[in-house]
Amino acid sequence: LTIIILIVVPLMAVIIVPMGQVLARISKAIQKETANLNSAAVQMIGQNRLVKAMVAEKALKQQGKDQVDRIKGFSVRQIKLISVLNPVLNIMLLAAIFIIIVYGGILVQTNALTIGSLVAFLMYAVQMISPLSSVTGLVTALQQTVGATERIDNILDSPEEDKRLSGETLSTIDTVDFDHVDFGYESDKPVLKDIDLTIHRGERIALIGESGSGKTTLVSLLEAYYTPTRGELDVNGETMASYTIPSIRNQIGYVSQEVDLMPGTIRDNLLLGSTEPVPDEQLSALLTQVGLADWLAELSAGLDTDVGERGLNVSGGQRQRLAIVRALVRHPSLLILDEATASLDNQNQERVTQLLATLPADLTTITIVHRLNQIEAYPRILFMEDGQITGDGNHESLLATHKRYRDFYRLQYQHG
Repeated sequence: LTIIILIVVPLMAVIIVPMGQVLARISKAIQKETANLNSAAVQMIGQNRLVKAMVAEKALKQQGKDQVDRIKGFSVRQIKLISVLNPVLNIMLLAAIFIIIVYGGILVQTNALTIGSLVAFLMYAVQMISPLSSVTGLVTALQQTVGATERIDNILDSPEEDKRLSGETLSTIDTVDFDHVDFGYESDKPVLKDIDLTIHRGERIALIGESGSGKTTLVSLLEAYYTPTRGELDVNGETMASYTIPSIRNQIGYVSQEVDLMPGTIRDNLLLGSTEPVPDEQLSALLTQVGLADWLAELSAGLDTDVGERGLNVSGGQRQRLAIVRALVRHPSLLILDEATASLDNQNQERVTQLLATLPADLTTITIVHRLNQIEAYPRILFMEDGQITGDGNHESLLATHKRYRDFYRLQYQHG
């Protein structure tokens, strides 16, 4: 009689294991489609003007409906599978009880077993079957959870950035040396090749070249987001790896071409990451220098004005100038501008250029430049091609000696 009960367990496993794997795959598919739907919805809401401008409402609505239908289809398959699985397992358990009763009755008739012993065994069997029924539900729920948490597990298993909190503290950046540095995001695809470069404190450098030439990757190494795959990157004569990463980034002000503001007020954004209090007078003076004084005066709340989600209450040019002020408030040793005036008109671009010209003489500035209308203002220009620095000098010398730079410069002015 005990063997009859035990035979049911492996039979249940034969059904549960493959069905559980199917449930896990369905659950993963549901999570993936749900994530895609959420991501698409957020992007469509954030880009609603683009959607309307392109008259894409109908197509995107259909796209969203298709995603919802796919989620519905997977969910229906999941419910059907569970609806079939649980009754089948319960029928198997009930069939075991039925066989025990029949076979036990035969044993009682042949006097091999007393009625009392059969009743006692049936009671034990029922008490055993009840937990087995719970196990089937547990396994089903577990397989669904495994599918749902796979993405979370992938995130948790991702390698954490090494902050190097136990190294030396970098108090200022006097010199930066690239000693034959190579770097690639993938080992077999180098992005930077044999970069041999020295930057001294106070230099104003323009970094130019075609898209994909490695300009942004070069400054990413300076910010310690990556380490060279070959060669040495030294700061103040010491390898960059010897300094703590927070102290390195604290000495660098970075302004990207695509500026996002944090939720909160103008003051909150300007003081983001600042460890010391900054008086409002200093913030207002910097805002005046970048041409935002009139705009600030029109705001009823002034510096306490909410910028909205991702700075949507502020125009692109205003965000760009706020980002420049935010970088300068920290008093960095090195200022990196990644086409920081791309969203500005000529008048405000000139204001920002004048502001940069009045910066302290010991502030090193590296500007990634795409528009060359003010390139002559930079005493040193680095021209990059295919991950290499092929030109290093001022505007006049590069025009005379570097054919690619000369073509690059003239291309923008061939129509006057």
